[in-house]
Formats: sequence, structure tokens, C-alpha cells
Amino acid sequence: MINYVIIVVLGVIVFFAVKNTIKRFQGDCGCGGGGSSIVMREPQDTNPKNYQFVADFTVEGMHCQNCENRIQNTINSLNGAWAKKVQQKKNSAFVLLKSEALAEDVKRAVEKTGYPVTNVKIARKE
Repeated sequence: MINYVIIVVLGVIVFFAVKNTIKRFQGDCGCGGGGSSIVMREPQDTNPKNYQFVADFTVEGMHCQNCENRIQNTINSLNGAWAKKVQQKKNSAFVLLKSEALAEDVKRAVEKTGYPVTNVKIARKE
């Protein structure tokens, strides 16, 4: 009898593992998938001349458009930061900043949503 219980439990685990693997291959990473369900958030200030710094963030763990949208919305919700381009395929987020110190706030906010930031490059806009 105990053998049947073990077999059933293992079968359930394998079923869910296969199901989640198929979802990932279809572009749904479990974070809501597809990106169509997220309303995009614009930054508070959309005048590029008001931003003195640019930053490139290396962001790990993005698997789909929805992941990109979550990170973009997270960055755009911060006063003084504007996510110009977030790319899952390049593991990157290109961000305009009003001050150099905001880079740490962006890093913290992105990591709080579950995406590790492994590298940050900041430069003054020319």
C-alpha cells in the first residue's frame, strides 16, 4: 500500500514539473505570462532633457515580456528614473536618471521584485 502512495506522490510531482517546463518553453515564466495583463506605467517626467545620467543595469531572471514590463513599471514608479528600454534577451535595462544616487534605488527596487541586478554602469549624459 505504501508503494502506491509513493508512486502517486511522485506522479503528481512529475506532472507539475512537466507542466511548468512546457509553460516556460511557451514564454510563460509563471509571473503572469505574456505581458498583456500588465498596464504600462509612464515615468512622472517624460522630458529626456531633465535627466543628467544614463545607467545600464544587468538584470537576471527575465523570461518573457511580462518580466520586462514588471521591471519597466518598477523603475518608472520611482521619482527621477525612466526605464527607456528593458530587454529580456540581453538581460538589460537602460535607464535615465536625474541623479547618480538614484541608481542604488533602482537596483534595490528591481531586486525587491525578484530579479537580481548583477552589474550597474552609470555615466553622465553628453
